[in-house]
Amino acid sequence: MNLSGRTIHKSERLMRILEILKHTALSSHELRKRLGLPETQIRTLQRDLELLLERDDLVRRTDGRYTARDRKPAPLNPAEALAAYSAARLLFHHASEYNEHYLTTLEKLTCNLPEPVRKVAEQMNQQFSERPNRRQSRSLEHCSMAWLESRWLKFDYHAPSTGKNRTVELAICFIEINPHNRSAYAIGFERTSKKPSIRVFKVSRMRSTLVLNEPCEIPEDFSAMGFMQHAWGVSVGDPQKLVLRFRPEARERLLEENLEARSDRFELLEDGHTCVELTVANVWEVVPWIKGWGAWVRLEEPAFLRDELIKQLQEALQYYSGFEPQIQVLSEVRGV
Repeated sequence: MNLSGRTIHKSERLMRILEILKHTALSSHELRKRLGLPETQIRTLQRDLELLLERDDLVRRTDGRYTARDRKPAPLNPAEALAAYSAARLLFHHASEYNEHYLTTLEKLTCNLPEPVRKVAEQMNQQFSERPNRRQSRSLEHCSMAWLESRWLKFDYHAPSTGKNRTVELAICFIEINPHNRSAYAIGFERTSKKPSIRVFKVSRMRSTLVLNEPCEIPEDFSAMGFMQHAWGVSVGDPQKLVLRFRPEARERLLEENLEARSDRFELLEDGHTCVELTVANVWEVVPWIKGWGAWVRLEEPAFLRDELIKQLQEALQYYSGFEPQIQVLSEVRGV
């Protein structure tokens, strides 16, 4: 039998089957796909499963799926169960395509969940296993390998803003998940630019990734959390102050978003408006979030960003010219 393009001994194959079924339940055909085997190997796999059943290592459920007998869930209280489930859902949304290692992690996160949460989690894992697998998954694997093994990563990078590609060699300091779009970003020291420095690269824009045999070193005093201290998402730069004025209707939503905790100033004014001051490393990264508040917010500082936002809103209004507003629909949306 062949896994990942190489022939393995039967003992190793059985261990791999047990490792997978320790955290999930699969049919023989589902397991064949997980192992990357051709359909012609299904009978061999079924004989393996029968052997493990005879050894009492596996249990065959009423739905025909197999699972490891020693699967003893650790007790989780309701709050812990919700935390594990939430982590799995965030991972599910973050991973836009199938990755075997991500699936294994999802199964480990959810295998000990109590019913009925585990039933929903198993449906989620099955849905994830059916996603297509493309370039991004491979790039993410190479990024994690380069980071954990302290080796240089080489790749071609496509920048949508310029439409150009360039070759990058990066010593990865850490990988960050953008809280707004849930995409992965590799942050590290780039030595191939005209001015070598720490930069941020979106993993999905990487092409032809290659982990070099050359080791790299990250300064021991480098602080990932310190580097990201003022980042709104993942972009960094010189911190700048934003001053926003929210209408009274936005007050409850602002509190729900816990914006008060990350603000320099969060003050309810006498007229019912809320003044919010933020310090961010890249003000342009905040623009989509500001736009999302529509007429409930007004940017007051900095002036250059306010003027640019006014220009963009005027262009948007011009783009909508010729359409009659549906007043009833707009009212319903505002009430959500």
